[in-house]
Amino acid sequence: MKDRIIRPSEAGDQTESSQQFFDYFGLDPSARDPLFLQRLVSAFSRIPYENLSKIIQSGVDGESPVRFRLPAEVMQNHIEHRLGGTCFSLTYFLDRLLRYAGFTCYKVMANMRAGENIHCAVVARVGETDYLIDPGYGLNRPVQLYEDRPIRFASRHGGVELVFVPQESRFHLFTYMARERKWRYSFSNRQVSEEDFEQYWMESFYKPSLNQICLYRASPQGHLYLRKNHLRVTTFRGQRKENVRQNLHRTVKTYFGISPHWVEEAASILAERRSRRSSAMVAGLPGA
Repeated sequence: MKDRIIRPSEAGDQTESSQQFFDYFGLDPSARDPLFLQRLVSAFSRIPYENLSKIIQSGVDGESPVRFRLPAEVMQNHIEHRLGGTCFSLTYFLDRLLRYAGFTCYKVMANMRAGENIHCAVVARVGETDYLIDPGYGLNRPVQLYEDRPIRFASRHGGVELVFVPQESRFHLFTYMARERKWRYSFSNRQVSEEDFEQYWMESFYKPSLNQICLYRASPQGHLYLRKNHLRVTTFRGQRKENVRQNLHRTVKTYFGISPHWVEEAASILAERRSRRSSAMVAGLPGA
């Protein structure tokens, strides 16, 4: 059933959701001042990375058609339930917003430790400068892409460094704190075709990342990263980690504003999947 897919091209015009975004965040898409791109990205960063909605959408058995969460659904779900999306739905939405506001932009794919072409972002051009905009990784500002020098900036949430490696023709993104620097991903500043982007998006429904709950957002407290039953709060000075197994629902509500109902439904689906896999292993079924 992996080849069953409801494509973005089948979903109609996304203009209404773009205008709804600008109205909701109080932005004028016709603005052309130098800071508009920063304001747009900052507003968009308030929509969290979360895979609750994707887990629920993919269901227990994975036999339903793959249905992409497109901008209209993402925006409405955020207004009503504080939901967001994973990197593919967020990148697709942001790309449409930037185009609606008159920017030249395109989507790029990135490689991470877990595999190739499993992350994505947007590159927007302003004048002669390209900017990386990554809604799925919690970057709340555009980052210039220069091949002749590294770009580094720090905030109270931590630092980001972009380094171009000529031998690979790829940019490498690192994050750092006061005493630690980590490689996160690499990408080529090259537009991915719509067909390939949809294919990578479809494949993401069958990745191990959907086997556990994950949420991420930038907040006044720092970068919030919740994976499985652990919350990590990162600031430039360091990290604080907390086991939230006993109060997972309350933690998601407190830090992300998302109702416990969504956590409960996603957790129930994951538990049922684990049960089915366990039963299949006992029975010796193929693919268990």
